[in-house]
Amino acid sequence: MACTRGNSYIIQAGDTLYIIAQNQLGDGNRWREIMKLDGTPFTEANAGNLQVGQEICLPNGSVPQPPSPPSPPLPPSGQLQLQATFYSREQSTHPDGTVQPPATGEFGKTLKEALAGQGLLQCAVDPNVIPLRTVFTLILWDGQRVSAKALDIGTAIKGNKIDIYVDTNAEAINLGVKSVTALLGSGSGNGNNNGATRQKIALQAHNGQYVGVADSGGRTVVANRTGFGDGETFTLHKLGGNKVALQAHHGQYVCAEDGGGRELVANRNNIDAWETFTLHELGGNQIALQAHNGQYVCAEDGGGRELVANRNSISGWEAFVKIEPGSVPPPPPSGGGFASIVSRQTYDAMFPNRNDLYSYDNLVAVTQKYPEFCNRGSDEQRKREAAAFLANIAHETTGGWDTAPGGRYAWGLHFIEEVGCEHGGCTQYCDPSNTRYPCVPGKTYHGRGPIQLSWNYNYGQVGEALGINLLANPDLVKTDGAIAFQTALWFWMTPQSPKPSCHAVMTGGWTPNSSDISQQRVPGFGMTINIINGGLECNMPTNDKVRDRVGFYERFTQMLGVSMGDNVYCDRMANY
Repeated sequence: MACTRGNSYIIQAGDTLYIIAQNQLGDGNRWREIMKLDGTPFTEANAGNLQVGQEICLPNGSVPQPPSPPSPPLPPSGQLQLQATFYSREQSTHPDGTVQPPATGEFGKTLKEALAGQGLLQCAVDPNVIPLRTVFTLILWDGQRVSAKALDIGTAIKGNKIDIYVDTNAEAINLGVKSVTALLGSGSGNGNNNGATRQKIALQAHNGQYVGVADSGGRTVVANRTGFGDGETFTLHKLGGNKVALQAHHGQYVCAEDGGGRELVANRNNIDAWETFTLHELGGNQIALQAHNGQYVCAEDGGGRELVANRNSISGWEAFVKIEPGSVPPPPPSGGGFASIVSRQTYDAMFPNRNDLYSYDNLVAVTQKYPEFCNRGSDEQRKREAAAFLANIAHETTGGWDTAPGGRYAWGLHFIEEVGCEHGGCTQYCDPSNTRYPCVPGKTYHGRGPIQLSWNYNYGQVGEALGINLLANPDLVKTDGAIAFQTALWFWMTPQSPKPSCHAVMTGGWTPNSSDISQQRVPGFGMTINIINGGLECNMPTNDKVRDRVGFYERFTQMLGVSMGDNVYCDRMANY
């Protein structure tokens, strides 16, 4: 079939009706005059479904032009120096309030929105320099980096120029002309090249299983693989700042459906807001991923199921081990766990005056839920972790004094709740400003259990992670021995950014960064004190609380036949 009227035009790669109207008719806004072969107009819905090689009809008076040559490959260096100008949302808004769409028909974000992490910055480019729909990192004139996407063109944007989308005309005028740098990858700009730093990684969930894509492509992202190969390898695209995208082995991108709140899928061909995640470094090689809606990615049940983006905080199930190219997977557990280090007889000798809530059987049963506890690193590291954990909970619950029978350090795990709060009088641990974990009328949130869990927000956070409503039932922490030890081990094993986990600190899983080192935050027992109560016990002359913790630690390491290691105190460590 040929055009019944007007001139024939064949769709080329990268064409949109707006671009065709701009080039062929002199005004992109005339795209509605372009017809299908049967003489009917394009609607906004089917205007975005053009196919390369499709024939369309231009109105009479147009001058058909030969197809544009294919866009040249991006420079090998991956960097372009560009002159930036600015155009505004106000300029693009019609009197009726509708906004003129970019040439691609796809809207991006303004500069302020993109810098706030709300999505990809909309830019107008010369498509012969930066192909349309290319995602790249833009280094601004002040050194800030922002993730951007080539979504528009302009008659004045030729060569190494770029037009950046802002909110107002005044902002565009005030910014004037700036010099910026685009960090680009190689490729033809089909949306699969993000133009940013790339890295091959695998991800390991809390239960030790690896993240993969169901049926090798276009399916749900799951954490149920016992090893990793191509199907469990992802390309991590660093989009600038701490924004990243994940590309599965089959080439499609991981998406948090609806921006978060649902399962993750790997079936998207382009990087946009829902395919952009905030990466949180948790210490060592652990990371967490935060979806567009602010919720964190979680491996349900710690692994073995699908990944979802529906958690409000980071705990064990939201932390993943990042395995980088050339590295090997983390070694399997290196020992028999806590029970192989601390026998029933040793535990009885450590805690001769303990409350029945803190039974050996309760603790051993709970350690099975955390298979890495006392099960990573060398024999010395595993023993020190056991001693450090027991020393800290012994201090939190001690009933000892210098002349007590058996000595000060024979009275750990004695109290099950904060002394003086037994009858509900301690109402001071309710933070009414925390609406996420609101206090329940008639309930108090004083210290309970081996770690002396305190405050409504801590009861709420731990209960959410454990699947127990501790806000409504805080006394479970002092009446149920399994729940009591779960609260302590959850706190011990879970990194809470910017703090690493106590587990990682004691087993070699945490490497301090330059900021940590400058503030003398280094691995050792002293760092566990800093994590647990650094605001009251660290970065100051050693006080009685620290001496009590160290005293328990010294006694327990002696009983386990291991030295205390380095950095036992925290007096010179900056707290968080």
